[in-house]
Amino acid sequence: MADENTQKPGLGRRKSSLNTLRELSQRFKHVGRKTSESVEEEREIIGDPPQLKMPDFAPFDSTSSVDISSHLPAPETQSGLVSPTTSQPPQSTNTRDSVQEHLLSPKPSNNDMSTTTTIIESSPILSDSTPWVGGTGLGNANLGKSGRVIEKLMAENDRLKREIKAEAAKREELQRTANAQKPRLEALQAENARLSHCKAVDESVIKRRDRKIEDLKAELDVERQKRESLEHRVQEAERKMGEYQEHSNKEVQQAVEEAKHATTHASILETSHRQLSSEYRQRIAAANKQLRELSDDREEDRKRLIKLDVVNHQMRQESEKARKLYSELVVASDKYKTEKDSEVDLVLGDVKALKGSISHRELELERTLEEMHEVMNRMKWLMNMQKVNSENGVNSPPPSPPS
Repeated sequence: MADENTQKPGLGRRKSSLNTLRELSQRFKHVGRKTSESVEEEREIIGDPPQLKMPDFAPFDSTSSVDISSHLPAPETQSGLVSPTTSQPPQSTNTRDSVQEHLLSPKPSNNDMSTTTTIIESSPILSDSTPWVGGTGLGNANLGKSGRVIEKLMAENDRLKREIKAEAAKREELQRTANAQKPRLEALQAENARLSHCKAVDESVIKRRDRKIEDLKAELDVERQKRESLEHRVQEAERKMGEYQEHSNKEVQQAVEEAKHATTHASILETSHRQLSSEYRQRIAAANKQLRELSDDREEDRKRLIKLDVVNHQMRQESEKARKLYSELVVASDKYKTEKDSEVDLVLGDVKALKGSISHRELELERTLEEMHEVMNRMKWLMNMQKVNSENGVNSPPPSPPS
C-alpha cells in the first residue's frame, strides 16, 4: 500500500509532464516531433487526457533560438519511481502551473519568448546531464511504452536543441556578415546621399533650363512676329516695286516709241535735205555751166564788146554785180548747207527739241527756198537780158530785175 501511495504522486507528475509534452508537440508539429502511433500508445497507457481548450499560439519562428527544455517539469528519477526514499523532491505546484500558464498563453511576445528560452535552457529535463538521455536512469524494460515515448521525445528535443544551436551559429555568422557589410552599406548610403544631392542639383538645373526654354520660346514668338511683319512689309514693297516697274516699263516703251518716231522723222528730214542738196548742187552745176558758156560767149563777143565800150562797161559792171551776187549766193548756199548739217546733227542729238521746232524750221526752209528761187530767177533774167542786149547791140543798161 505504501508503494502504491508512493507511486500515485509520481504518476500524476508523469501525466502532467505528458500533457505538457503533448502541448509542445502540437506547437512544434511542423517538424514532425510526434507521430500518430506514439499518441495512440500514450492513450492506451494513460487514457484520454482531459479536453482542454487550447488558445491561439503565435506561429513558430525558426530563426529564434528558443529552447523548450525549460517548459518541461523535472522528470522523475528511476529511484523515485521505485522507492519514495530515493526520489528527488518534486517541483512545487506553483512553478509547474506558471510554466503551463506560460506555455498556454496565446501569442507570446518577445519578452515571453526570452523568458521561455531562459526556462527551457535551465530545465534539467533537456540538459545534457538528464538521466533520460543516453540510456541512464530507468531501463527500457521497466519504462514501458510511455517511457519509450518520453525517451523518444527527449531525443527529438536534443536534436532540436542542436538545430537551434546551429541556427544561432548561423545567426552569428549572418551578424558578422552584416557587420562586414556595414562599411559598404555606409558607402552606399553616402553614395545615395551624393546622388540625391546631384538629383536636387540636376532638378534645379532642369528648372533653370526650363525657365530659359520658356524665355527662348517667348523670344522666338517675338522674332516670329517680327519676321511675319517684315515679310508683310517685303511683300508690300515688292507689290509697289512691281507696280512702279510696270509703270516705268510703260514709260520706257512710250519713250522708245517716241524716239522711233523722232528717228523716223529725222530720217525723213535728212533724206529731204539730201534731195535738196543734190538739187542745189545740180542747179549750181548748171549755173556754172551756163557761166562757162557765158564766158565763151563773152570771149567770142569780145570784139563786139570793144565796139560797145559803154555797153561793155555797163555789162561789165552788171557782170561784176552778178558775180558778186553769185559769190554771195555761193556763200549763202555754203552757209545754208553748214547750218542744215548742224541742224541735222542737232536733230539727231536732241529729237524732242527738233520735234518742238520742226514747224519753225520748215517755215525757214520754205523762206530760204523762196529766196533761192528768187535769186535764180534774177540771175536767169539778168543773163537773158545780157544775151538779148548782146544780140541786139544795145548798150543801154538793163532795167532793174522784177521783184
